[in-house]
Amino acid sequence: MKYNYVRQPCHPVNLVADALALALVIGLPLYLPNGYVGLIGSKFSLLLGCVAVALVSLAVAYLVGRHGKKTVRRMDAGFLWLVGLCCVYTIAWLFAEDRYTALWGLSGRKNGLVLLLACTAVYAIVTLYSSPGIVPLVSDVLMAVGSVVTLVSWLNFWMIDPLDAYYTFLPERGELFLGTVGNVNFYGALLCLCVPLAVGTYLRRGKHLVGGRFWVALWLCSGLIPCGSDASWLGCTIAVTVLCCSHKTTTHTLARVGALIAGLSFCAVFTRLMANVCQARTELRTVSAWLGMPVVGETLLLAVLVCMVWWLRRPPQPCAKWVRGAALVVAVGIVLLIAAANLWQNGPGLLAPLQFNERWAQNRGYAWQKLWIIYTQDTTWWQKLIGLGADSVRQCLNPDVESTRYMILLNGEAFDSAHNEFLQHLVCGGLLGLLCWCGFLATVFWRSCQSRPILAAAILGYMVQSFFSISMPGVFPLIFVLAALTATAYAPRAEQNGRRLAGAAFLLFAAALMVPYLP
Repeated sequence: MKYNYVRQPCHPVNLVADALALALVIGLPLYLPNGYVGLIGSKFSLLLGCVAVALVSLAVAYLVGRHGKKTVRRMDAGFLWLVGLCCVYTIAWLFAEDRYTALWGLSGRKNGLVLLLACTAVYAIVTLYSSPGIVPLVSDVLMAVGSVVTLVSWLNFWMIDPLDAYYTFLPERGELFLGTVGNVNFYGALLCLCVPLAVGTYLRRGKHLVGGRFWVALWLCSGLIPCGSDASWLGCTIAVTVLCCSHKTTTHTLARVGALIAGLSFCAVFTRLMANVCQARTELRTVSAWLGMPVVGETLLLAVLVCMVWWLRRPPQPCAKWVRGAALVVAVGIVLLIAAANLWQNGPGLLAPLQFNERWAQNRGYAWQKLWIIYTQDTTWWQKLIGLGADSVRQCLNPDVESTRYMILLNGEAFDSAHNEFLQHLVCGGLLGLLCWCGFLATVFWRSCQSRPILAAAILGYMVQSFFSISMPGVFPLIFVLAALTATAYAPRAEQNGRRLAGAAFLLFAAALMVPYLP
């Protein structure tokens, strides 16, 4: 007798977990209820609302579908690292000087203990109950959301404000470029998640050299141009390089990468030329400005086209070893340049951007030096272990009026965070907090390398940019969603996705109703 396999309907418990993942991926980057007034606070409240609705729905789903067959996985080591991180920050909160800030975070950051607890709950729910085969849907939705944010960002760059979000913020040209997720740091963090997903999907699953997946990947990559954040450029570059180091890489894979580089070079040069004719909200910055120079962009474009023709005219040949060797040579060269810039007195002017001092990386050098001195010299052994409490960096950097004035003199405004998530954890959560955070990232990255390399590249891209940036509730929880999805085994693409999207819409609607009543 022939057995016909019939897919079972999605269990309510699994539907809740899938809806939570989709609701966060859709809602957090796009939610903009009142322009940029209270942007971070509103996203934080939406996160809390989604988690609260998901927990209640999960309890109801267990009662309704207690006799049905549901997918439940074991909790992994990553969850233990997060539990340890929450425990460390809870102890630090008990001993913190400002307990309210340690619990809820600063009004403009919301990086308190509550954010970590909410993200840990998200990780636990998605890890335990998400449906097999849900990863492609979440990845596609995240790329679609990133594309929408990039569209708004490009429009804002050209002084077009479709969401009327600049009515109280930078009505004219401004140095700070903003999208629906906030400033360039936050938008860059979102790109570091979306670009590796889009590029990895194009490299591994794209059927044509220039097809639909190519245009999605190029569109998301083009967002790096108006963003202009060095951290996002570096994070996306390293993530794509890691994808190219896979054993599946061939010369035709490199041709696809070349097509993206050629398209990105053309976009940068065209943007620079258009900026000379049309008014833009801000000037092209750093790598974007350098790539937009006709000499650089056109030369790179021609060189890449020549290589593409060479690779495509021949049968595909494995070249992963060559890519790894070239990446190693470049990495060693960069390390040597950094060492030369900091050890060679009166060295060439070209090495000046690599020299670490107070003004390095838009004055991050000053904040990093001061926080390191405070941690090593001005804290007790107990504070070195558990930290000073969440979001306590502002008090460390601004202990008096003179310190605030000096930072304003350097940067134009006072720092209220380390602009380095790892240093932030060291000061706020101590050595134990930093250990737990690094342990969590290492666990999920290693696991994803074995099962889902594209997700591993996205997580790595975020890790790299976070070394120069700060976390915020609009992007930070997405790392926990992707990290939880790395625990799912390979399965056919999930069916009945309409129900999942409808569940996500309901969850978002219910959470949005709760936002006015949440802190």
